[in-house]
Amino acid sequence: MEQSGDKNQEKAKVYEVTTIPVPFPLGEKKEKITINTNSPSKTSKEEIIRQAFNFHSRGNFQKALKYYQYFINQDFKDYRVFSNYAV
Repeated sequence: MEQSGDKNQEKAKVYEVTTIPVPFPLGEKKEKITINTNSPSKTSKEEIIRQAFNFHSRGNFQKALKYYQYFINQDFKDYRVFSNYAV
């Protein structure tokens, strides 16, 4: 009989979810970002991803977005880029 009491206590557990707001500018900034594609060795896929992730992690979402868009426009495919771009 003690086991049934334990099951009822487990059902009574309530989990609380905490959300944390992240400040994000709502206005769109028109800042031109140039990516050097005229160099002898074109910007590599890995370099574009590295730059995008670097800007994203610093909270510079507008610059990261430009790199994500450039990456996608080059017909590169990477699930991490698609995920971060969607965010």
